[in-house]
Amino acid sequence: WMGLSAGGSKFCLGMAVGLLHALEEVGKSAIPRLMVPFCVQHGTADWGVPIEGTNFLIDHAATPEADRAVRKIEGAYHNLLLDDCKEETANFMVDWINSRD
Repeated sequence: WMGLSAGGSKFCLGMAVGLLHALEEVGKSAIPRLMVPFCVQHGTADWGVPIEGTNFLIDHAATPEADRAVRKIEGAYHNLLLDDCKEETANFMVDWINSRD
């Protein structure tokens, strides 16, 4: 559904099916009702959490545009605070938090 991968690790079938079911439920019911401010940063090369999930959040959340902060980092992986973009990542979060009155 969202290009899930275990990065070469074995997935137990029951766990995978349960995870897919949970993701479908979140996509159908929770995200379209999401109306809280959010700040999301996502590396485009993250194989553990595909960027399609962030795109789905952006496209379907009910949160007003003014209450969203989204940054996609080209070529970055999962742990952005340990990647080459760590300073920009931290600054983006701090700036967003400080902008919330």
